[in-house]
Amino acid sequence: MNVKVYGKVVACAFGAVIILSIAGSIIEASGIVSSPQSYRIAQIIAMTTGLILFLIIGFAMVPVLIRFFVLLQVKMGNSEHRTVEFLIQNEKYTVYGFWIFYAIGALIAIPAMIADFVSKM
Repeated sequence: MNVKVYGKVVACAFGAVIILSIAGSIIEASGIVSSPQSYRIAQIIAMTTGLILFLIIGFAMVPVLIRFFVLLQVKMGNSEHRTVEFLIQNEKYTVYGFWIFYAIGALIAIPAMIADFVSKM
């Protein structure tokens, strides 16, 4: 796995979160979104964008953190430990396992989140 690509994805998504939060604050303070209906639409767009960026960061951090963990373990001299050997040999499959686990959690949580959001409309 090319961890540099995932690191760049995380950095870009995190930067987008910061930029969009600043832009949202400026838009809200300026009063551009004044009617309740347009405010609700802006709120839905902001929450959807935030959720998508959160998921991108969460999924892209997995290979970065696993590689970081393995590199630190090797530098500490634990490269012969069974768990570290397993991660070195099966890094790609470990990442896929985490992604499957995250996807199952998202499939459970996102419909509940949407139902909660719709009930408060």
